[in-house]
Amino acid sequence: MTALLEAFSTPYHWTIPVAAALVGNLLLYWFAQYTVAKSWAWLVPAVPWFLVMVVAVGFTSEGDQIANSWVGLATFGAGAVGFFVPAAFPPSQRQRPLDRHSEEAEGLGP
Repeated sequence: MTALLEAFSTPYHWTIPVAAALVGNLLLYWFAQYTVAKSWAWLVPAVPWFLVMVVAVGFTSEGDQIANSWVGLATFGAGAVGFFVPAAFPPSQRQRPLDRHSEEAEGLGP
């Protein structure tokens, strides 16, 4: 759905599709990772987004939707960054420190 919004808003002001691509795809990445909790979860929204964008690049009688302007290419690039940078550099999984009060309650603390 976000890919359609981004693809059809490229002829308008550049901030709408570029910001929607970056922020929307970052949120989709986060939501997929949070709900599925698997390393491949980001592919669930990324693959359909990529396919819609590739179809939007396809030529029509008037020209293509994405690749005919710098706004379209910036939208495609920002969307790709929104998915692939977090996937390439995931946050480290640090162990949370134990709650001191729970240690004392269990007899493990001082």
